[in-house]
Parts: sequence; structure tokens; C-alpha cells
Amino acid sequence: MKIDYQSVAGTFMPETLDEQDKMVREFLANVPYFSNKEKLKTIIVPHAGYIYSGEVAAYGYKQLIGSGFTKIILVGPSHRVNFSGIIEEICDHSVEVQLPFIRNVLPQAEILPIVYGEIEGSELAKIIEHKADEKSVIIVSSDLSHYYPYKTACLLDDIANKAIPSADLKKVEEEVEACGKTGIMALLHIAQKSSWRGKLFIYKNSGDTAADKSAVVGYGCYGFYNLV
Repeated sequence: MKIDYQSVAGTFMPETLDEQDKMVREFLANVPYFSNKEKLKTIIVPHAGYIYSGEVAAYGYKQLIGSGFTKIILVGPSHRVNFSGIIEEICDHSVEVQLPFIRNVLPQAEILPIVYGEIEGSELAKIIEHKADEKSVIIVSSDLSHYYPYKTACLLDDIANKAIPSADLKKVEEEVEACGKTGIMALLHIAQKSSWRGKLFIYKNSGDTAADKSAVVGYGCYGFYNLV
């Protein structure tokens, strides 16, 4: 799987590979590393333009440096086309914007993309589990609430920031607003089954990163660890 797709270069991220790598490395250099990288199993990262959500995504990717994963299950929603099931291609910005981060933290890893349409989270979980092995990391792409005033968005996304790390499937399904909710639900099915422990790495919204607080998009970064 090549890692230099360019359909959203110049819009969501810088136009050239060199510019993308420079921006990604700056993000990575300015976020913390947390412990237990050998226990990390998955991250949830946003997929907006880099000027809005790149720093938040970097919190997750920083944890993958030196992790030794050889396979990446890259999961994101379709924004462009409605369909049932999955497409195993890089065919949406939700997964494409992850590629510059991936080539800077796990350049040798095999990428298995899953772009999903209409599908139940439990069914998507089975597909992910079938593809994963002990040397795999699951990367789920999702933004949170969309286009609320700043304070409203913070209140709504606080629900996600509590429910996702605790793998509260019911609360996520009923109360969380996220464009990649199905992917999150799939991950939480796996996390519950595997007794993984969740952690919120960082939350910001576009009001924090781009100043306009009248209608913002929320970005959360989370990790799940196998501490058993």
C-alpha cells in the first residue's frame, strides 16, 4: 500500500510530500510521549485539515514511534459516496490525511485500509479482528461534533471524552456526535471483548486551533491499551 496519495494535498494538508513531512514532524516534536507503548493497541485520531486537527492527531501518532507494529488497520468513514459495507482502498480524506503521519512514525508497516459506508459497528468489528494480529495497530479516524458554538461543542464532546475511554457502547451510540461513530463503535466492541483500557490523550476543537468560535468541529485523540 503506497503512502503518498495526494487527492486532498493542498487542501486538507500541504501540497508536496516534503511540506507534509515538515508539518507532521513539527507536530510530533511538540507533543508528549506517554508510557506503555508496548501495550498500546489502537488510537482514535481526527481527520480535518492539518491546521485544525493536526496537533491533536499527533498526540496519537507520537505514541506509535518505536512501537514495532508491522501492520496498520486504518479505518475511516466515507464522506463522498453512500454505499453498504466496506471498501478496502484509500478512497476518502478520513484515511488519506493519516498517511503522512504513518510514513513518519511507522514507514515500513503494511497498511490495510477500511473505508466504511452503511454497516453495523459489531459487523465492522469482526472485519477488523479478522485482519488484525499481534503486530497490528488499529487506527480509527473520526472527528466529533460539528458546527456548534464553542461552549456547546465542549459540553457535547465532553460526553465523548468520558464515554469513549470507558468503552461505554450505549452512551456512545445514543449520545455521542461523531462522523466516524461506526468506527468508534467497532473499536469499543473489540476493546470490551479484549479488556483494553482507554485513555483520552487530548481534546481540542477548531475554536482552539483556528480562533473562530461561532461554529466549531471537535477533535479528540484516544488510545486503548492491553494492560492484562
